[in-house]
Amino acid sequence: MAQLPATHRARRPAHRAIGLLVLAAAIAVNFHTLFSALRVDNVNRTTDRPTPLEAAELAVVGKSLLGTYVTGENPGDRTITVQPGGRVTFAELGSSNKVLNNTDTFRLGRRASARCMVTANSGIIDIFDTDTLVYFRDFYRRK
Repeated sequence: MAQLPATHRARRPAHRAIGLLVLAAAIAVNFHTLFSALRVDNVNRTTDRPTPLEAAELAVVGKSLLGTYVTGENPGDRTITVQPGGRVTFAELGSSNKVLNNTDTFRLGRRASARCMVTANSGIIDIFDTDTLVYFRDFYRRK
């Protein structure tokens, strides 16, 4: 059996080390991806069952929330418009996409001692104060 030249014998362990390093990096990336996917928090938990507001509080809070709330003034920023009669409109500035621009109904409630708006199809809008709404962790300020 023929012997490999000395230069080839010296390179073989280096090639194995590089291969093992690439394999270890791939395993680390896959582990990180799996770990990240499993620890994602749900931003709109359904386990927090809101309770309805009392009638006296309902009238006062309902009127104080009427108006338009925005995340900003640039195209792509979003708006929430609270209308009388329990209607809420979602829109994206500069967009004609019907999925992003839609109307829903809501009822006022309370979860974890904070007021909220429970929509029929769009999730829960938290009421931070009368000038600020929080929807999917985005703050909407009264316009």
